[in-house]
Amino acid sequence: MVMNVFNDKQATPTLSTPPIKNERSVSGNLQLLGSQEPARERGEDVALLMSGGIGDYLHYIARFDSLLKSSGLDPRRIAVFVESTVPHDVVSLFATALPEVSVRFTPGQIQWTRAHPLLDVLSTHDRVNRPAYRYVKGFGFSRILDWFLPFCCDAYEPSSRRLHLLLGDPASTDAPASIVVSLRDKWFLWWPSREICVHLRNTGRRLGFPVHFLGTAAEKPVWFPELFTAHDVLAALRLAASARLFVGTDTGLATGRELMHRPSVYCINRYWHRDVMMRFGYLSDSMLELSGSVVAYDAESCLKAVDRLVLRMLPLAAKRTGT
Repeated sequence: MVMNVFNDKQATPTLSTPPIKNERSVSGNLQLLGSQEPARERGEDVALLMSGGIGDYLHYIARFDSLLKSSGLDPRRIAVFVESTVPHDVVSLFATALPEVSVRFTPGQIQWTRAHPLLDVLSTHDRVNRPAYRYVKGFGFSRILDWFLPFCCDAYEPSSRRLHLLLGDPASTDAPASIVVSLRDKWFLWWPSREICVHLRNTGRRLGFPVHFLGTAAEKPVWFPELFTAHDVLAALRLAASARLFVGTDTGLATGRELMHRPSVYCINRYWHRDVMMRFGYLSDSMLELSGSVVAYDAESCLKAVDRLVLRMLPLAAKRTGT
């Protein structure tokens, strides 16, 4: 799932520029690749290609420990390649969550939604012939693991350990209860609607819960000026993860919460729920059961879910304030 909650000022590498070999970030284990003559590091014989957006990456990060355990692979033998449209914007995620692994980013313009938008995501033949896969293949690895979407790695059990490295441990925080609302235009009308946003704002004011409305300036609705834009992806993820309740369409922000069993209200339609999120492994009935999250297709069901989940926040809030 592609998520963008920050000002779009990235500079992605281009294939037409002179070769840039081994351009490393300050963390030392990250490389933004612009080289036209790929070469792998000594000792690396397995490549793990991670494709998608923020929600996809969080699924992969949560399953990385399970991959190491089940395969017996030494992390030093694995080179992780990230297929992203905006490599510079997600560097901090992997530097924090996979500090012991060599992580590289394929050029942004060969990400499949740009270079091969007609790809059939369920076709192995299509996936192994997309530009990013062939780019990684050019390094000469003996084996390539292709985590194209979450359904490609559902054999590995998710763990919250690396998510806690990335997002912190919300269960142990002493911060007051808060609500985060993500305002996104996810290809079908504004959702959450004005009615829902006003209800959440008023509920927060009445009960003393901070309510943060998170989104991009480009997607700011004219009817709701109270919008906060995070300065980068990691800041947005941490704000969403720390909230007691998350409401919105932005499934990328909700993914970290879901994998850490924290409740959210997904404001999406039936198609996005069943034919995208369930079908491709982003969400499942068992995940919803563990987190207590609710999928709402309309304003009425969303408002009911919000009120029910806010009621669960009250005992904790009363205990913290001593009332």
